Amino acid sequence: MTKPQKVHFSYNNVIRDGVIMSNGPVELTVKSTDEGSGMEAIYYKAGDGIEGVLKGESGSMGRITGLEEIGHVPPKVRQMYGAVIELLEEGMDMEDIRVSTITERAGIGKGTAYEYFDTKDEIVACAVVSQIRWMFGWLGEQLEAKADFGEQLSFLLDVVEKKGHCSHSFLRFVHAMTSNSEFNRMIREKMNAEEFAAYRPANVFGRILRQGVERGAIRRDLPIEYMIHCVFSHLLSYMMEIATKDCFRMDAQSLRPFVYRGIMGELCGGMDS
Repeated sequence: MTKPQKVHFSYNNVIRDGVIMSNGPVELTVKSTDEGSGMEAIYYKAGDGIEGVLKGESGSMGRITGLEEIGHVPPKVRQMYGAVIELLEEGMDMEDIRVSTITERAGIGKGTAYEYFDTKDEIVACAVVSQIRWMFGWLGEQLEAKADFGEQLSFLLDVVEKKGHCSHSFLRFVHAMTSNSEFNRMIREKMNAEEFAAYRPANVFGRILRQGVERGAIRRDLPIEYMIHCVFSHLLSYMMEIATKDCFRMDAQSLRPFVYRGIMGELCGGMDS
């Protein structure tokens, strides 16, 4: 399938795939093609008679950033996101993924990808950022609903142990923050956006730790930043053992109680009863 046409409006020109189609003034109209159908279109008409229409699913008339609320992401983009995450979790290197690989796994035409993204790297980066955003947003909600810090920590370890995609998301976040590749710089740029602030792991865990301090369950003499580092470092060791199964001589099941006691002892130890 060939890459679909793109129509750009530049002052008094209509340019389609690099070819000037009109030099007259251009009028744009955006309206529903069928009320209630979820379809919308941009109608364009130039002064010299050139006219046409662009149609697409609701929400598809602009480029995807990976920062959208999941409910605002077009279904075909969600299918591409799911395909990317599946491929990564199956062990495929990002460099080996092609647009055709993604669209075939997603069950859509290759040309559809270019309605939303310009490059393969954009598809993969948006999929990774969207997954990290969803996972840490969901995790934050679940943790904030727990009664005390011990219960929150147990739940967190349960999630890491039982839901492999959460561990993979966390490890991808760590890799994105420590790698200097162009692709990971693209991911960091997206995660540094204001729209992503509430979903950054440091902010998610920071809210939980402040909650624990306010409840009197966690020491007040430690900076929140250090507490976040404490939780991250213990969790990273545990996640690496689960993900690799050969990182340490101690298996994950044996390591878990030490991770729990390590975090509780450092953050809650020495408090007055």
